[in-house]
Parts: sequence; structure tokens; C-alpha cells
Amino acid sequence: YVHSFVGSAPVAARVHGLDAAELLLHRLTAAAAQAAGAEQSPVASQADYGVVSVLSVLTPRDAAEALRLAKTVGTGSVRAQALAKAALLQPLPQCEKLLSVALHGLSAWEGARYCALAYNRDEALGRKMFAVLLQQMNADGESQVSYQDAAYYAFYSAVLDPAQSRWLLESSLQRAGSSDTNGVYELSLLAKALAAVDASRAVQIAREIKPDPPGTAQATQGAIAWYVSAP
Repeated sequence: YVHSFVGSAPVAARVHGLDAAELLLHRLTAAAAQAAGAEQSPVASQADYGVVSVLSVLTPRDAAEALRLAKTVGTGSVRAQALAKAALLQPLPQCEKLLSVALHGLSAWEGARYCALAYNRDEALGRKMFAVLLQQMNADGESQVSYQDAAYYAFYSAVLDPAQSRWLLESSLQRAGSSDTNGVYELSLLAKALAAVDASRAVQIAREIKPDPPGTAQATQGAIAWYVSAP
């Protein structure tokens, strides 16, 4: 029932307004605290995710309320996601400041999408945010970048620098191929990301994925085909 209530929050925000959504999440959190006998509980954590989902349906006219709501979220990456969503609704100067702060609380694979959304809003802002995230991602050296971070960053940043995205993905593929510890999950991620810059190469990598677990190669090719054919 927890997921049902949390999933209803964005609907309540759209249909009845932000106050109704907040009331729903407040009651959920209160019930969780009473049942668990503590302020922090799995249900309370779900309520934080509910706030993030509500922020997804707000518009720039709700900018002040969005920021206030985002600041009610606890800590960690969920709070950073809430701040990132709220930041994108703010005027550009405040958006840049808030989004920079939020990105420091997110991994590259989590933050890349928000950088892309910032780019869609304002190209200069997006470039700055991608630069912040890239520096953060490479802080421990390029060889330490996870395949998940590399795949997501390369996919979303391909719109501004496809050459850099290709280099990042090919370098990651080379690392993955030289290690016995990497499996189909890593190759699938990198192949799907590669579709953003070279669909033919992406399909080639997907076809090289081992048939274990069954269906992974086909699912990867399907995801590539869906992306390439999307309008």
C-alpha cells in the first residue's frame, strides 16, 4: 500500500494541487513514524521519493514551492535529486547555483540526466553543468570511472560533444574487454549508450554479448532499435 500512496502523490498534485499532495505525504510519513516508533523508517524514506515524484509534475510558476518542498527531503542522493528537480524550475542564476550543489550529491549516472535537462533549457547552462559533473566523475582518475557512470554520462552528453562521448565509451569498452570480472550488464550498458553516437557500432557490441543470462543481447539490441527509431 505504501507504493500506492506514494504513486498517488503526483496525481494529487496535478488534480488537486500541491497542498493535497503534501497532505498525503505528510500523513504517510506520520503513520510510518507511529508504526515504527522512530522518525526514520522505510515508509518515511518512500515519502521522500514521493516528494521527488511530485516535483516532476511542477512547473516554473511553482518554483518557490518546489524549492521549499525539496528542502523537506532527508539526506543523501534522494535529497540531491529533489534539489536538482527544484533547481531546474528556478530562474537561471539560481538554477545554476542550486544544480551545482545538487550534482555534488549525485553520482555521474544519476546526475547526467539533470545536466541534459539543463542543456535543453539553456545550452550554456547545460555545458557548465556537464563540465561540473565530468570533473567530479574523473576526480579519482579516468581509469576509476565506473562503467555505469561512463555510459550514462556519455549518452546524455552526446548532444554537446559526440566525439568525447565516443572516446569515453570506447575507452570503457577496452577496459571491460581486458578484464575477466566484467559481464553482460556492463557491455549492455555501454552498447546502449553508444547508440547516441554510432548505432551500427552499438549493434555490433550488442551482438557480441554472451547469451547468459538469456535474452540480454536481444534486449540490448531492442533498446538500441527503439532509441534509433524514436522521433
